Order: sequence, then structure tokens, then C-alpha cells
Amino acid sequence: MTCTLPPLVERQNAQPSPCGVQIPLVTKKVLLDYKDMLTPRKKKDQNQKGIDKRKKEVDALFRSMCLGILQFGNEATETIVLTYDPTVRPKNYRIACGQVSCGDGEQCDEFPFASTQEGGVAPGICIPARGNSIQGGFLGSQLKSNNIKPGEKFILRFDGINCKEFLGTGSSGAKAPLPRALANESSLEIGLTEQLQNLTVDGFGPFNPDDNVLDHGLYPISDLGPGTYAVSTTVNTGIVRSFSIIDNQGTEYASITRNLNNSSGVVSLTFNLTERAVITLMVDVTIGDDIDIRASLQQVTSSNATTSPTSTFHSNPTAISGEKGGPVTVLKGYIFSLWLVLLGFIM
Repeated sequence: MTCTLPPLVERQNAQPSPCGVQIPLVTKKVLLDYKDMLTPRKKKDQNQKGIDKRKKEVDALFRSMCLGILQFGNEATETIVLTYDPTVRPKNYRIACGQVSCGDGEQCDEFPFASTQEGGVAPGICIPARGNSIQGGFLGSQLKSNNIKPGEKFILRFDGINCKEFLGTGSSGAKAPLPRALANESSLEIGLTEQLQNLTVDGFGPFNPDDNVLDHGLYPISDLGPGTYAVSTTVNTGIVRSFSIIDNQGTEYASITRNLNNSSGVVSLTFNLTERAVITLMVDVTIGDDIDIRASLQQVTSSNATTSPTSTFHSNPTAISGEKGGPVTVLKGYIFSLWLVLLGFIM
């Protein structure tokens, strides 16, 4: 007689299985609420243009994830069981996105997530860069708040959405084409240069109940190759509780937690990448606060390294020095990158 195990998400611990083996229970969950993500937090974004723009970005992210749910997960419950493992992210990302070329304002997104053992099984697709930032912010926060450690399984669940209806699929499960270019109107609002520039930061409120009163702002920096980078920031208006550098898997590379305002000068977060990663600046403020910030990006050193980072969420073994989460420098003037200094000696 053939023995078939029930789906992992339905298994119960300490229950005799049909196959005579002990079946573990998966209790830890990550919840992504579609309708909640659609809601702009800041009054200035609560207009039709802001609502439409946000919907394009959130919809593109959920199209990518829903395609994966229908192919690899449980479409009846909008769930999939994943195994958190940040060490496989570089390999899985190369498999899914290594041959994908995206247009202006877009980045490659992969599902199942590259930071899980189930990742790297389907080609990535192009979505607006802010969609990747949204994914990284929500995923990283929930991995941390639910204390999900490397090697542990968790149930990813979508709320407020029916993936089959959302994708326009029929009973046969045939998938509707994925709209490719959805970021045209926001393509000029993302990315950082070597010159300080004003940022348009989208606020997403608390990521989970443990966030208290924090509003998380997300700004896509770029798809960056191996090397050491410095993101310099200034606060012109308002008070920033913290700055963080994260990727689209929620891994944090550097952060500073401090009340920063227009008298704080230039704050520089230095971080190292041993593999290509999709990087976002996360800005945390008290909900309702209006902020005006500027930022720039300098590549301090480049690298051809291909080794995989072994850091877990909220850690960075390659950090040089600094406050919680990574290297941070607070200066009263502008930051000059190393290559500019060397250029001065050559000239």
C-alpha cells in the first residue's frame, strides 16, 4: 500500500502518521496582508494619485508571490511552508534572477524567497523596485518578531486576497500574463547618486503589533554588486527614530537607532556586500510625523567576491564598527568617498 503524507501545513505533532513516522508541527507564521499594504499612512499620499501608485507597486509584488503560491503552495488557504536559510540566498538569487534583465525602475523578484531552502526553483520576474522594498521590510520584521531562526520552517500566509481571482486564472489553473512594465511613473523617484538628493519615502505603518507607534518608510536604493558602500543621510525636517539598510529578503546590513533631526549633521551607514543584493533604505519615524530627508550613495570599494554571507537577520559579520546592527558614522559635514581622496593625490 502506498503511504502518502498530508500537506506539511496540515500536519499535527505527536499524532500517529499514516506512514508510521513522527510528523513535526509548523507553528511559526509570517502574515502578509494585501489590503493593509494598500493603505497610505501619510496624509499627503492619501489622494487618488498616491493610492493608484501604491496599488501598482503592491499589486506587482503580489502577482509575483501569487504565481508562486499557485505553483508551489496551497491555493485554497493562500499558504506555503518555507524553511528560513539566509545562507542560500546568493545561490538562489543567481538561479532565479541571474539571467533576468529589468527595465528602469524595476528589479527582479523571486518566489519562493531566495532566503529559503525552497527558493531558486522558478525564474524571477521584474516588478517595480518599491515592491521589492515592501517585501523586504515586511518579511524581515516578521521573521524577527516571530523569532524565526535559520533552519526553522514557517507558514507564509496571505490575507485579504484570493490569488486565483487576483491573477485572473480559470479553473484549469492557467496563469494570466504578468504585466511587465509597471514602474514608469516612479522610475525617477528611486535610486541614489553620489550627490545628496531629496527622497520620496513611502510610509507603511507598523509591520506587526510589536512595532508600537513606528511608521516604516521604504526607499529603494539599487540592485548592488559586491563591495563596500556608504549611504549618507541628513534630516532636514522632522525626527527620524532610525535608519536601516536592508535587502528584499529582510536581512539588515547596517542601522542606527537614535533621534535624528536637522542638527544631527550627516549620518553615514557603511555596509559590505559579498554578493549582489537588492538594497533598500528603511526610515522609521513616529506615525503622523512629516519628514524631509536627503541621502547619497558612495561605493567605497568594489569586490569580485562570490562567497555567501552567513549573517542572520539583524547581524552583519562583516561590519567594521558602529552602533546596533552595523557600522555608522555621524559627522558634522559631508562624507567624501575614498576614491575622491585617492583622485586628489593622483591629480
